[in-house]
Amino acid sequence: MSPELRAELERAADSAPLTGRDLAPAAWTAARSAARRHRLVAAASVVVLAGTGWAVSTRLDQPPATRPAVTPTQTAIDVLPDSIKGGFQIEYAVPPAQQAALAPLPADLNPELPARIGFDASASIRRISGVGPVNTTAVAVLLRRVSGGYHPVVLLSRGPGQPLDDAARYLELDSVLLRPFGVDTPDPYVALGPRVIAPDGHRLAFVQPGEVVGIDLRVGTVVRTPLPVSDAAAGGWTSGGRWFLAWSASGQWRLDPLAQVVQPVAETVYDGAGRIHPVSSGSGANLVTFGADGAALDQRELPPWLGDTSGDTVTSGAGWSATGTFLSADAQAELSGAWQGLVAAPVSGMPRLLVAAADGPVKGCCTALGWAAPTVVLYSSAVAGPSSPTGPVTRRLLAWEVTSGRQWFVADLPSGMLPNGDADERVGAALPLVSLAQRP
Repeated sequence: MSPELRAELERAADSAPLTGRDLAPAAWTAARSAARRHRLVAAASVVVLAGTGWAVSTRLDQPPATRPAVTPTQTAIDVLPDSIKGGFQIEYAVPPAQQAALAPLPADLNPELPARIGFDASASIRRISGVGPVNTTAVAVLLRRVSGGYHPVVLLSRGPGQPLDDAARYLELDSVLLRPFGVDTPDPYVALGPRVIAPDGHRLAFVQPGEVVGIDLRVGTVVRTPLPVSDAAAGGWTSGGRWFLAWSASGQWRLDPLAQVVQPVAETVYDGAGRIHPVSSGSGANLVTFGADGAALDQRELPPWLGDTSGDTVTSGAGWSATGTFLSADAQAELSGAWQGLVAAPVSGMPRLLVAAADGPVKGCCTALGWAAPTVVLYSSAVAGPSSPTGPVTRRLLAWEVTSGRQWFVADLPSGMLPNGDADERVGAALPLVSLAQRP
């Protein structure tokens, strides 16, 4: 994030309560759009996972009574809270070399995700043009490189009448061709955030240059909704599922992408139920909460150990919000040089910090993707190979129980990088940023 954009964001959202004040939507929008939080080289892959449902808890600092029990026997490596420092409960991520020894996430918390997410370039995948409408929901979205861009590929749930074989659950949306942004720059990227899947699991929408492309799996029809600008490069469904929000450096819009309804928005909005964002470099962050229509509701100041964020914020039905984070100099001094990790914060109460090892993970090691349960966050762990810090990168989907510190293995993810560090540009390859779509 540039100093200018950071300054705008600081002026837009300081530590004062939201009540009765304007968060300067223009500055918020400019900062969000310019950051391009989901940018990828043209060969990189994006996976969007749809989370499972859960009951809302009124006690945000305690595991909800409806949550499946988490016991020490569920993990081969028992990582307990280390201490309380800097206003956080500090826990340490399982080192990369030991991640393979983690026990799998219990089946009741992971009913839909296979142990490997992705497909080979040569894989034969069913196409929606040949299959027609489907009545099941999307669990995950990947991108498949094709001539001229990318096709979304959805991993379908194990619903009635659907294939039980994991490889057969993929469905290529060959009627939707996604074009990357910035093709005339050295850093092209695909605008695919964690909330391209609507909460109902049937509707999907993708921000494209000058438009939002929507599709309902139950109908199969592709609808293109024009935007008044060509540089909108971020967006997602709100927590209520009624609206899709899109941003550019100059504005923001609330859409029904299947009914071609477009409304300009002046107030501060966000597609998730919560967002953790930095106030200033090395001086903490705020947690802002948002309503079902994406409008800002309230905000709390978090302790000053947090710096820039890495990836989106995802929020559970119990009000916990999590995102990847870089740590301040003060935090690094107290944590033996550790400089990044994952932060989880409730609406009230002490936030949690999952600290990554100082050596081993790549920059942006931890990307929050969604929640398997009200207090179990799913995140992507990225680790550079032993031969080179630039690649290949191993990516795994892991789970962290924020109130107990338990950690589990969930799935292997597409790496998207060749050993020489170049992006895998094979036509048909699953393209390495992993994101997560939320359900209520």
